[in-house]
Amino acid sequence: MDVSKLKVAMSAAMHVRDAAGALLFDDGKPVRIIFHSPASRPFAELETRQLARSVKRHNDNDGKIVARTSDERRFEAVEDLADLTIGFENLTHGDLSGRDLHEAVYRDPGFGFLVQQANKFLNDWGNFTPASPTS
Repeated sequence: MDVSKLKVAMSAAMHVRDAAGALLFDDGKPVRIIFHSPASRPFAELETRQLARSVKRHNDNDGKIVARTSDERRFEAVEDLADLTIGFENLTHGDLSGRDLHEAVYRDPGFGFLVQQANKFLNDWGNFTPASPTS
């Protein structure tokens, strides 16, 4: 077997679903979020920053394990997802664009279903295989 056929892509698109699970379309075009893959440099850099945050929190609390507040967790989750997001397709929010758009959507608790979908998608390497359909 040629192992090169198993190599994952550096990015993939997730077809967004609404809160009820229906695939979303805008004028017949799929609503998608394009993400960096777990094999990409941005993903590796994010993992390094997450570890650094954890070590800093540990050191700041004299080695004691202290839970983050809900606001800290939400802020970090928004930052992390925004760092892994390449772009939105057929998804707008007012006149926002780029990272401002990504952060606004991820930060709003009313769009929590998108955050849940994104995290599930990013944690499945199979979503980044060249032959795999987007979900």
